[in-house]
This record gives sequence, structure tokens and C-alpha cells, in this order.
Amino acid sequence: MPSQEQSNPELDVPTRIRNRSRFVLSAITHLTLASILLALCLARRPVALEPLRFFVILGPRLAFAFPLLLITPWAWFERRRWLLLEQLLAFVLVVGPLMGLNLGGIPHSFGKRPPGGPNVVRIMTYNIGPNGFDLEAIIEYLNSEDIHVLLVQEDTFLWRLQARLALEKGWYANKYGTIFSRIPIVAESEELADELGGEKLYAGHLSIARLKSDTIDILVGSTHGPSLRGAFHKFADHLDTKELNRAMNWQERQLQRIAVMMDQNDGLPLVVGGDFNVPPHSIYSYPLEKRFRDVFAEIGFGYGYSFPSRLPWLRLDKFYISKGWQPRRCFIAPDFGSDHRPLFTELLLEDMAPKSKS
Repeated sequence: MPSQEQSNPELDVPTRIRNRSRFVLSAITHLTLASILLALCLARRPVALEPLRFFVILGPRLAFAFPLLLITPWAWFERRRWLLLEQLLAFVLVVGPLMGLNLGGIPHSFGKRPPGGPNVVRIMTYNIGPNGFDLEAIIEYLNSEDIHVLLVQEDTFLWRLQARLALEKGWYANKYGTIFSRIPIVAESEELADELGGEKLYAGHLSIARLKSDTIDILVGSTHGPSLRGAFHKFADHLDTKELNRAMNWQERQLQRIAVMMDQNDGLPLVVGGDFNVPPHSIYSYPLEKRFRDVFAEIGFGYGYSFPSRLPWLRLDKFYISKGWQPRRCFIAPDFGSDHRPLFTELLLEDMAPKSKS
């Protein structure tokens, strides 16, 4: 007769099924965590894995948490505590560093609104986009928040904004229609020289104006980085990885050119805002981040997503500042109808800021 220690083959079937189920659950959990770590590396490190890096940088990173919706209840049912802890770690990595959660601005977000003063400058940058915008809502917000400078990108319906601000008293504009200011504009640069990159490869844009009053002497710039939308559509239609790689190299070059022009600030405090068309902490943002301070990264709270406006998942609109500024507030402003949301910042001009020659 068989020993009592020998197992019954018929009784082993449910056990084998359960063991296989646990093996599959464990494998999916490990693969999910590994993919999240790889995505985090691709988003922040100069690793040439196109088009994978493209989708990590410009795709909705919350998608990496979707498998957890399936496997977490599974692990709970199986009572696999170690797998639950691993899944919790994966979720924290997604909603934290992978999605760009910023906690540095907690004290600024929940404190009282700081008082104004003669050295305080409030700036809003807004990509007005191709779909129009609520003009009167913008004017009301500019007045209610006492905004001193408005930076705009794209020229669709720009004439409406120019005409409306012309009716408001005390607004100045640069010749490109990209900088509007209540502080007098005393000088302005030529726009960043255009470059031809080929079909759907647009050059980066940057215009800088000098604003000067009795208490303020600063440089303010409005910029627009090249979009990868055209290259993405080519890839989606024809799986053209070569064209996508060429477009990403083009974008990197244009952002380097923008950073170099920003560096030529003659010792005056500089702030540049706009649609850079690339999220922070990536190889493409590096030329800017190594030279200048990202205001939202320093004092913002949350994700700071500005695109697309209805369900944003990308922080494309940013402010970069040079020495001489003390950031006080930075947040996403209300949706006024464009495909981007505006970004607002309040900066204090420090006393030790270098002075230019009169």
C-alpha cells in the first residue's frame, strides 16, 4: 500500500494549478516593476533606445500603473504579502518620480499669499494654440492676479489678443507679439535665427526683451521649442524609426540653441517662459537645466502638467531663471480654451542681482 506521505495525484491537480498561478503572478509583478524602472531610466538618462524612449518621455506615464489594477487584487486573493509590497513600490515609483511628482513647493502652496512689492514680478506664459481661447477670461485673470508680464507662443488668433490688450491701459508689446508687459520695454533682441530642418522639423523660437522701471531692470524671454508631433504621425503611419530619431536629434539641437541664447544675458536677471515641448529631467532638457533653475521644480507642488489641457499628462510649459531671482509661487493657471494650460509664476528680484550699465 502507498505510504501516507505519498500524495494522491488527483489531489495534486488543484495544487499544481495554484502554484502555476502564483508563478505567473510573481512573473508579471517582477516584469511590471522592471518596466517601470526601465522607463524611469529612459526618461532621465541619455540612452539611445528609439522609439521606446520617445513614448516614455511624451506618453502618459500613468499607463505603467495599469497592470497593477489587475495583479494587486490577484495578489491580495492569493495572500502574497511580498508581492503586494513589490506592487506598492511599483505604484509609488509611477505616481512619484516617473510621473514627476514635485513636493518641494509644499510650504509655498499652503502658506499665505506673500505680499507684493516694488521688486516683485508676476508672469504668465501661455501657448494660445490653434483652437482659440476665451479672451475676456484671460484679461480678467491678468487683472485679478495683477500680472505684470504675459508671454505667448503660436500666432493663431494672436491679433485678437493684441487688439484687446491695446484697449487696456499700461500694456507694452514687443515687435514679435510674444511679450506683453506692464513694465516698459526699453530694448529687445532679434528672434533666434531660423534654421531649416526639413518637413515638419520646425526651428526653436526665442525672443528676449529688456524691461525697466524705477525699481526693476530685467530680461524676459518667450520661447517655443519644436514639436515632435509630425514625426510621431509618420512613425504611427509607416513605423519610420529613422525619421523619428532624426526629429529627436533636431529637437535636442534646437533646445541647445535656445539655451545658448539665454546665456547671453549681459549680467541682468533673466526669466524665460514658454512651451519647450519636452518634459523636464530628460536628455533634451539637460542644456537648460544645467544652466538655469526650473522654477516649478524648485517651488511648485504636484505635477505641473500643462498639456493637453483637458486631461494633462505632460509638463511642457516652464519657467527658467538665472541668478538674481527668488521664486515665490508657481502653478498651473485656469484653462482658457487652448490645448495648453497657462503657467503662472511670481518672482522676487533680489537686491544682490547684478546691475547693468546705464
